[in-house]
Amino acid sequence: MMAIDVYLPTPWKLNEWHHVIPIGDVHRGSPEHDEKAYLAMLDWCRTKKNYLVIGMGEYCDWFSGSEKRAFRIGEFHDGTVYAVEREVHARAMEHAELYREIAQEGRLLGLAYGHHNYVFQHPEHKAWFGKEVTQLMCEHLNVPYLGFSGLLNVCMAVTHSSVKAWRHFTIYYHHGHGAARTPGGRITPVKRKREGFDADIYRMGHDHAKWDLPETVLNTPQPTRAARGGKLRAGGLIERESRITHRKIIYGRTGSFQKTYTQGPRASYGEVAGFHPADIGVLKISLRWKAPSWATKNGGRQMVDQARLDGHARA
Repeated sequence: MMAIDVYLPTPWKLNEWHHVIPIGDVHRGSPEHDEKAYLAMLDWCRTKKNYLVIGMGEYCDWFSGSEKRAFRIGEFHDGTVYAVEREVHARAMEHAELYREIAQEGRLLGLAYGHHNYVFQHPEHKAWFGKEVTQLMCEHLNVPYLGFSGLLNVCMAVTHSSVKAWRHFTIYYHHGHGAARTPGGRITPVKRKREGFDADIYRMGHDHAKWDLPETVLNTPQPTRAARGGKLRAGGLIERESRITHRKIIYGRTGSFQKTYTQGPRASYGEVAGFHPADIGVLKISLRWKAPSWATKNGGRQMVDQARLDGHARA
């Protein structure tokens, strides 16, 4: 599991909306991959400069678990492994280039990997040996390698007038696990992650479902060190009234670019398994730092310091 802080190069203005786009389960190269929709979505992300992107794994349709166990030097001819690995690397680098512009603008938060991956094993490929294909994509783009799951703190300067303060929100991401046919069965694994991981956004892929579920949690603002305006109680204890605030939590499954069903006599993987048709596309998470109404009367510093994360998602 990974734990990473990333610092955005561009400040966020108070009350200004920004968006996070999780992209995963692309399965580029499979017969069911929707290349037209995928490229259109990446063009959309390139043009929207307030869009951040996080990769959720399975960008190319590489080896399954059983295939990886079988495809080993000793089981296959040495030259076959060498040639296949060169093709895997070439396709991965070509795919990574689709994210180049987003990465160069500091808007690609990193790439996680999924179940369909590959670890290079041929000793002649010294620069790749022992590395997973998504790791090489990250090195090629010079972006964070997010592993399979983790907690990602996204940090930014929030500004209002001439006042600036550093804020952050936390994404719990996991490529995904399990499978379910009912909506409740798909939602539960994501919601239960909050029992063990503290975050503002919980994201999971793998089952190709695309949905969002917001939740509001009540809490109180961070107390100040000075207990001004409080009541003196016995033994020097000071009591001061706090405020109830709302914390927005957003859960979701992140969609796919692999069609569950295709027309014709050849049965797709989803048709054989009897899966429910999945939506093609991504989830859009909209976020802003919003000052509470009671803080506006105290000026810019108080507004920025007491700003709370506001957000929603749209499947």
